[in-house]
Amino acid sequence: MFEHDIIANKLVFVRADLNVPVADKKIINDFRITRLLPTIDYLLKRNAVPVIASHRGRPHGYDAAYSMDIVAQWFRDRSYTVHFVTEIGNYPLVRQDGRTLLMLENLRFYAGERSGDYHFAQLLVNTIEYYVNDAWGALHRSDSSLTLVPQFFAPEKKVFGLLVGQELAALESLRDKPEQPFVVIIGGGKGQEKIVYIKNLIMQGNVSTLLLCPAVSEEAEVIMHAAQQKNIAIVLPEDYIFDADMRPITIGPRTCALFVAYIRQAKTVFYNGMVGDIARQETLEPLKKIFIAMQDAPRSIVSGGDSVAALAHFGLQNTVSYCSTGGGSTLAYIGKSPMPGLEALLQV
Repeated sequence: MFEHDIIANKLVFVRADLNVPVADKKIINDFRITRLLPTIDYLLKRNAVPVIASHRGRPHGYDAAYSMDIVAQWFRDRSYTVHFVTEIGNYPLVRQDGRTLLMLENLRFYAGERSGDYHFAQLLVNTIEYYVNDAWGALHRSDSSLTLVPQFFAPEKKVFGLLVGQELAALESLRDKPEQPFVVIIGGGKGQEKIVYIKNLIMQGNVSTLLLCPAVSEEAEVIMHAAQQKNIAIVLPEDYIFDADMRPITIGPRTCALFVAYIRQAKTVFYNGMVGDIARQETLEPLKKIFIAMQDAPRSIVSGGDSVAALAHFGLQNTVSYCSTGGGSTLAYIGKSPMPGLEALLQV
């Protein structure tokens, strides 16, 4: 990270992943925010002015339900002074007292964030002198704030944050040499989006067994051939619990028992995505049983915001080896898929 005398009283753009789970206008779990704090406090102690930028959800234009103000309020409640910025590139001059920061409105309210708009990226860091990328959960994406913005900074003025450094260190062995048997459980939505990451993970040849939950199992045929090539067992759900619209919302009791049996034989377990709905507690019982089974593995990793929130809800956050702030990004990293946000900062 940067030295004290270099960044004192300077604006430092901090690209974060604060896409936190929210229900009834309240943050369900603040894991991603608390994991960012070491970087923010590091900058504040050196009298820098952090300009925190993130996305929430997948809005199409402005949508108050996805405003970053809910995260700004989290900081205010903990005695930070927050200047909420709704016009990018127009950053107020503030006096740093060791607790003052700027928070940008949801980056995805602007079309330029997803479209690779050079001028949007340039405006985003207007008057800003330093760039920190601590958005581990978004590094598999090519959003403008991740891939274009770093181009406006000299190598000595752009760095990864402390969170990204911790994630890389913690996940390296999972990526390169996991202890066998290595069991991977993939849940959550975005089934089609995850397919390329799952295929790449399979092609590394490190996985022993892949357990697919409802949304992803619908795409199972796409990855079966790759799994056969690498002699990896694919286990699909045998039964489901359905919602009112007759969509499978979580795995049924037979599938849960089957998954638990595989997990209990593993030396390394990686859980990614969601089984059930974090906002509907009645759907989470199978997930609880999976988490309990994982605690006996020598190495166990849970990744993704909703997944970690569920783990904390059960009081089991200290029973696994590591909780990753990333969902798709962590899956992409261990499968050695391209990560545009990571690669952009490594380019000199």
